[in-house]
Amino acid sequence: MAEGAVERRAENRNRRRWAVGGAVGALAVVVAIAAVLARRDEVAAPERGASFGEVAVEDANLTLRDFLAGRGTATSHYDAALLEDRGRLLRFGVRAVGLAGERCRVVWSLTDAATGAPAGGTLWKVTDVPGWPTGDLFPRAAEERLDGEIWVPLPTGAGPFTVTVRLVDGSGIRLAETFAEFSLVRPPRNPDDRSLPASSPAA
Repeated sequence: MAEGAVERRAENRNRRRWAVGGAVGALAVVVAIAAVLARRDEVAAPERGASFGEVAVEDANLTLRDFLAGRGTATSHYDAALLEDRGRLLRFGVRAVGLAGERCRVVWSLTDAATGAPAGGTLWKVTDVPGWPTGDLFPRAAEERLDGEIWVPLPTGAGPFTVTVRLVDGSGIRLAETFAEFSLVRPPRNPDDRSLPASSPAA
């Protein structure tokens, strides 16, 4: 009888061991599956970001009047003096990835290339200015190239100056940034006015 009790106890111990071992094995399988799924999600997560191509700075010092006229934009609500203000046209391309359906804003800043200080001699705001005429880009595909252009007023002096162009998302988070540098000698408004032309105020 004692022998039978000993056998039963041994059998119970074995069952408990098998049960614990089975539970541990099942838990290990669950953890392994979860790790695989997490890794799969990590690998499958789409890239999200943007990058600029080369920025081209037009050599011509376009007056605001010429710039607007070239795009068929009415000039009647601009002050005549402001329409004679001159600026540079910057053209750029952007590669957007994982941004389909989002609004991406273009902003620019103009600084003295030597000091990094905001460029002087203009009444325009020159720091974190919304791009114009390209102020927003709206990617439609998972990966897409979009083109844009902005008009930047000319500051006083010969330069060199640096234009920083940024692309930010709807939350203001920077997606991409690029730089362009240019120098200039600003022409007078007319033969009788040898002074540097004033810049127009920011819209």
